[in-house]
Amino acid sequence: MNTNAPRAGLRARPGCEQRLARVFALLALGSFLACHLPATADAGPAEIPICFDYGCARSAPARFDAQWMLPVARRLAGARNAVEERVLIAEAVAAFYVEAGRQTPVWRDRGGNQQDDTALPGAMDCLDHTANTTAFLRLLERGGMLRFHDVGVPLQRLRLMLAEHWSARLVERATADEFAIESWYVDPGVPAVVMPVARWRQWAEPFASGAATP
Repeated sequence: MNTNAPRAGLRARPGCEQRLARVFALLALGSFLACHLPATADAGPAEIPICFDYGCARSAPARFDAQWMLPVARRLAGARNAVEERVLIAEAVAAFYVEAGRQTPVWRDRGGNQQDDTALPGAMDCLDHTANTTAFLRLLERGGMLRFHDVGVPLQRLRLMLAEHWSARLVERATADEFAIESWYVDPGVPAVVMPVARWRQWAEPFASGAATP
């Protein structure tokens, strides 16, 4: 886990967590994942529509070919246990976003929502990140690159029916322990935050003691 990740933009942001019409967000995310997750069963190539502009309002394709996927697969193959694999998965998500940023405007995104420049395309809220990160994880899974984890359905947490947040989910095979894979908190290219779901559901700050862990 990269504990030196930027701390700017780490708190709850109105554009992501203050959603009254959560049923519409759920339908939008479910529709995106059902229609656009890659269907291939190998390591590539794959084209993934990348969500941005909040709530998957827009998307643009990013292509990840076999040559690009090869070093990602090699690094993941070096994981000796589930902890090491989660660290490498967090780094792989960062690599996906760097490549996606070369092909789409998501390079403009910043951790959280407060520092996003919404005057130009590319900013992402938690729904965008959840859709994209889940698609990245599914691509790794379908390519046989995850040996210690399965990709779960996206996570949702609510606070007093007013604040809402989403995240991608990993499930450790041997223990059934669940982890939130949070790319929303960090800039593109920074390893995703890995947080036990129990802590994530308590709205723990990712860099608070014991909250974020491989």
